[in-house]
Order: sequence, then C-alpha cells, then structure tokens
Amino acid sequence: MNLEWSTHMSKSRIRYCTILALAAGLAACAGRPDPNVTSAPAGTDQAAAGTQSANALMVTVNHTDMNRSELTVYIEPANGVRTRLGTINSGEQKSFTFELAGVRSVRLVGISPSAGELKSPSLTVPSGAGVFWEVGINSLRIRR
Repeated sequence: MNLEWSTHMSKSRIRYCTILALAAGLAACAGRPDPNVTSAPAGTDQAAAGTQSANALMVTVNHTDMNRSELTVYIEPANGVRTRLGTINSGEQKSFTFELAGVRSVRLVGISPSAGELKSPSLTVPSGAGVFWEVGINSLRIRR
C-alpha cells in the first residue's frame, strides 16, 4: 500500500466521522424546539391522588384564532423561566396546571408554526384563582 493511498483513506475516515458527529448533534438539537424550555410540561408531576398544592395555578386556554392552527402554550412567571404547558389546536379549549411560587404575576405565550409568537398581557393572579386566555382576542383574565 502506498503512502498516497493511505493518506487518502485516512482523510476519508476523518470526513466520515465528522459527518456522523454533525448528524448526531443535529439530531440532539431537533428534539428540543425551544431553548427557553427548562422543565417538563406542567401537571406531569402531579400526585396520583389528584391533590393540588396551594401554589397550583389552573390555566385555561380557548384557542379561537383561526390564523394559528396548532399553538404551543408557555407560561412566563414574572420571577421565573418560560415553561411549556402543552399544545392546543385551533377550535379547542384545554386546561393546564402550573406550580406558581412567589410572585403571582404571569404572562402566557403561544407559539405557532404558521403565525409566530403571541404574548398575552401580564396579570397578577390572587391565591386560589386561575387564569383564562382567549387567544382570538388575546385577552387574559382571572378565573375563580
């Protein structure tokens, strides 16, 4: 085997390994669509008995905006990090539970592949109350 052929084969192997490493990196990134998401969807850690803590916030979303087909809903507490609540389709209404500690000021964010990002107004929620977000008119209000 000559030196030129050996060098060519080494370069080919390096390219092949580099391509595999890049593909693995891209696959890892594709599994997490939003880098701001730092926790699992709210409500997944609830106890089997169905009890809610004093910090539980019920979030109801009514998705009536026909310009946004599927909407991924996030909550942004004033003193926290944006957290994914779940996904809802146009024409649906869903409720989510979120553990809200400290300051009870929140804003909801909806991200749609077809129409971008929609942010609700911020709202301070009294203890024991929930929120209702009417997506079509972007209205966030307290629900008791």
